[in-house]
Amino acid sequence: MNHLISMRILLVAACLVISIGLLLVSAEIPGHADSSSSGPIVVELFTSEGCSSCPPADKLLADLEKRGNVNGRQILVMSEHVDYWDGLGWKDRFSSSVFTQRQTDYVRKLGLGSPYTPEMVINGQTELIGNDEAALMRGLSEQKVTGSAVVSLQTDSSKAVVKVQGAKAGSRVLLAITEGKLSTHVQRGENGGRDLLHTGVVRRLNDLGEAKKGSFETSVPLKLDSGWRRENLRVIVLVQSAPGGPIESAASSTLQ
Repeated sequence: MNHLISMRILLVAACLVISIGLLLVSAEIPGHADSSSSGPIVVELFTSEGCSSCPPADKLLADLEKRGNVNGRQILVMSEHVDYWDGLGWKDRFSSSVFTQRQTDYVRKLGLGSPYTPEMVINGQTELIGNDEAALMRGLSEQKVTGSAVVSLQTDSSKAVVKVQGAKAGSRVLLAITEGKLSTHVQRGENGGRDLLHTGVVRRLNDLGEAKKGSFETSVPLKLDSGWRRENLRVIVLVQSAPGGPIESAASSTLQ
């Protein structure tokens, strides 16, 4: 009887070892990870140096960039300075109507009443007040992969080579150049007298074209302004489902 009990115990133990081994092997096979925990997450901040509520959001974005990833997913930050504050006491040197239009596209797609600052948009699908850290972390943890697009980005001293496979029909491919470690001494307006720090400031944002039959490939000259510090620049490529739509995938590269 003791012998039979011992045999049963050994059989159960063996089964457990085999099961655990199979689980470990599965975890090591690429492609077995949950899709919700793969791929970069793009966080866009719509901000302005003329807005007194924006500096805390700028700092939150900088803290997020330093963190680098959330739940194993890389975080790519883009600070986009809108221009509708420029007539209210201080003209933001980083502002552009391009970013105001991009925010307007999100307002329409996300069903909002009007644009506002500071506003964060996560992967083109979740928006929140830009200085609300709890809402930001909650939004990041809830992000799902919105497409199967694979982006390849290679940069050198003069160009970026972009390749996309598996994009949804009608998706646009965008290229942004961002700069970090920027500061401004604001002389007038709501932030008059303050020194504001910025990271991930979008210096240029271009629509490269549409992915045809899920594919896209191009070589883009990188025409950099002489006032930009190359060591603080980053190139980001986005695959986005139409203006204001979800961001399917992204890739980035620094410039040295």
